Amino acid sequence: MKPRPRKHLSIALLAAPPLFLLVPAGVAGQNPTATSADAIIVAGVEWTGHGNARAGLWHGDDALLIPSGGSARLDDAGFLDGALSFRLATSGAPIVIGLEVRRTGDAEREVFYLRPHRSGTPGAVAFAPRADHATAGSVSGTAFFAAEGWTDVRLELSGERARLFVGPGADPALEVADLLGGAAPGPIILWAWPVTGSPPSPSGDEALAALRDVELSRAEP
Repeated sequence: MKPRPRKHLSIALLAAPPLFLLVPAGVAGQNPTATSADAIIVAGVEWTGHGNARAGLWHGDDALLIPSGGSARLDDAGFLDGALSFRLATSGAPIVIGLEVRRTGDAEREVFYLRPHRSGTPGAVAFAPRADHATAGSVSGTAFFAAEGWTDVRLELSGERARLFVGPGADPALEVADLLGGAAPGPIILWAWPVTGSPPSPSGDEALAALRDVELSRAEP
């Protein structure tokens, strides 16, 4: 099957001007077969972790813990169309959470960004796909994350369209009308990265993202 011709980025809902973003190569580009990988099982879901990603308790709940500089990969994916949902919390110094889908090697993937430390402002969420090892345009939007406790996150993919929901609202925080990458299934990767220039946490808590209640539903072909 020949690859689809690459298309220009088209956004159906814009809540802020485009924002240039970079995918941290040291995290998102990790080799998932590297010897440093660890098998992590949370609520019956098996992940491949890097950078001290681990299973643990968060506010008394079983969770996937991804510290700043770490990542977790769901290899059981072959995920193309459907929905990924989870509950998210963060601790310590501000971090950016990246969510990658439809990844084909290291060259191409659709990347969504979550920035809880910028809750309620333009840039709290963003989309910046990677194509041919470079960022291929970007767009950001406004979302609200819980200051304490858990925030519901849901990503829906259907063909060339994507919708990202954050919190209890019925409207998406970001909607992409024309995804850049070819419609190829791939793993799901979550990573956390420090915010440049942010001071350490006053409490000394480790900067990390915690995820629970991860659910993946695939659309029928």
